[in-house]
Amino acid sequence: MQELNSSYRISREFVARISAAIKAYYLREFGEDHSSAAIERSLERWLDRHFDLFVETAAELLTTPGRDEAIEFARILHEIEGETQAAAVPEPVAEAAAHPVFNGNRPFSPVRLAAMMGYLGTKGKQLYKTKLNKLLFYADLTGYYLTGRGISGARYVHLPYGPVPDTYENVLSLAEAADNIRMTEMPDIGAGARLISAGVKPFSDELSEDDKRILDWVADTYGDLTASEITEVSHKEMAYKNTRPGESIAYRYADFLHTLPPKDLLDPNS
Repeated sequence: MQELNSSYRISREFVARISAAIKAYYLREFGEDHSSAAIERSLERWLDRHFDLFVETAAELLTTPGRDEAIEFARILHEIEGETQAAAVPEPVAEAAAHPVFNGNRPFSPVRLAAMMGYLGTKGKQLYKTKLNKLLFYADLTGYYLTGRGISGARYVHLPYGPVPDTYENVLSLAEAADNIRMTEMPDIGAGARLISAGVKPFSDELSEDDKRILDWVADTYGDLTASEITEVSHKEMAYKNTRPGESIAYRYADFLHTLPPKDLLDPNS
């Protein structure tokens, strides 16, 4: 069975798994040993009859925050969108993304990015992944605005929920392994939700005093915002509005951030 209603496809693995469960159920409960072929045809006919009912409820299932179905769909959507965008990026654009303007004139350092995560985790705010992404973005661009260099050298990409470091998931795992951060499952918030806090070794000597002053300013400026609020703010930045989905964000957009730090932020005497 490959298709239902011409456009609805079901994998052979799914059919085999469901059919085996049904076969075992009828044998156990009723002593009836039905053939796999008969079960598969029956399953196809049942799904055909109930497909319309599913379609009617799909929109609600996939747009209700916190539902497992909605969370899984969002994850799949972002994966597919990322695959599509990666396939669509022409070679010259991919080469351009390696230009210093996209890494803040600093070679990328996963250790420094992990230390930034840990330092922000010490601020005691309600810190989830979406919010942390935006705080990192503002910290790196604020550093570039003040010094001409980012803090981490990360490349930020235009994604549906705002700017995100393109190595975010890998560095998040690195930060957890290095005990820069701790991640706590929060099932009451939603499936997969994890609260991020400082670990035993939240940051390293990789961060300078200037880096910490910048991170302090970013935490004071944006730290009280919720994930949805900081996402909305980031969507209004020229860095986001003037780039397309999947594109790298130039650090030069730092000059146009809606909220800029005082020029003397890094002056220890200010």
